[in-house]
Amino acid sequence: TAGVKWKVPVAGRGHSSPIIWGDHIFVTTSKDDGAKVSMLGFRRSDGKQLWETAVPSTQGVEHIYEKNSHASATAITDGTCWRTRFRQKAGRTALRVPFSTI
Repeated sequence: TAGVKWKVPVAGRGHSSPIIWGDHIFVTTSKDDGAKVSMLGFRRSDGKQLWETAVPSTQGVEHIYEKNSHASATAITDGTCWRTRFRQKAGRTALRVPFSTI
């Protein structure tokens, strides 16, 4: 593929769009049929995975449309933190993580 600098496998299933901030790329993923959802951080320059932040859940797995995934919400950033939402049985779980903690 012309113009592709790097490519890495991402465990799980996600339909969110990646977001870019500086030398970071953020994506969401879902594993074990939605029982585990998380945000992944990669270095933009070389594709190295820098971290994974799991979303705590005690609410159970939400039913989804078969062509969708539990990690469909695209994250946002204001340059100081990133935010995303995951839908779970009892409502929505919002995740906000300051960059200073990652």
